[in-house]
Amino acid sequence: MPFTARLRLDESYAPEITREADGLRGIKHYEVDTADETGVCVGPVSGLPVIGEAWGPDLGSLRAVRINYRYMGGSWTLARVEYETPNRRGRLPTPEVNLAYTEWQPSVVSVVRRDGVVDPGFVGPTLPINNGEGTPVDVTQVTLLVHQFRSIADDIPLDLFLRLGGGLADGAKVNANPVILPPLYGHAQYLEFGPGQLRYRQGYAKPASDTIMEIVHEMVAAPNPSRPGAPPYAAHFAVWRGEDEKGNITTTEQWSQVYETAVFPSNFY
Repeated sequence: MPFTARLRLDESYAPEITREADGLRGIKHYEVDTADETGVCVGPVSGLPVIGEAWGPDLGSLRAVRINYRYMGGSWTLARVEYETPNRRGRLPTPEVNLAYTEWQPSVVSVVRRDGVVDPGFVGPTLPINNGEGTPVDVTQVTLLVHQFRSIADDIPLDLFLRLGGGLADGAKVNANPVILPPLYGHAQYLEFGPGQLRYRQGYAKPASDTIMEIVHEMVAAPNPSRPGAPPYAAHFAVWRGEDEKGNITTTEQWSQVYETAVFPSNFY
């Protein structure tokens, strides 16, 4: 038989909400009819909120994030339920079935460049940088993490992970079709990418709670180049320049496709 919880409304334990610069937080106290605080923690407890549950219909973004159980003597236990808005202090949203959002993670990586930048007004070949050894230059890379939350009973998309992530034989894939990703958390705008702009890195699944599974897709995004001579959908091509008979770098850029294309799901939400 489940335990029963009753919301305390008396002055000592009345609900309270605090507004801070980075969001809201709240507290509710519940009286549970048992002296077994361990049993209350394991549950079930009728009338007691669960992690992720909203404060109420008027504050749907204020979610339960923490529950403390304390035996108070006699035959009752106090359950203190703490609420926060999901993005407070950078907190990620509380998992719930069908929730989907994207994390945007820019970073700076170093690559070796063995030739100079082609300037539209440049004429004539150049010597290879550092006698062909090249020099490191900074490049911005945008990694996208798409989070999807599903019921723990749903199938894990292993086929998708393997097909897009590739292996030693064929490598990761680039999207051959337009793709829409869910918004950044807290925003309403979906992220749209044209063919060739997304490179799939890896996908995996992990439990988010006893009833919810989190699916993560990691991709790298890049704009398709617009400069003269660039083929269409070449965001993830390798760009290089050849050498003439004297070993000098020529002015003609070469574009080499180094990742295979594949049809991605049209949306990830």
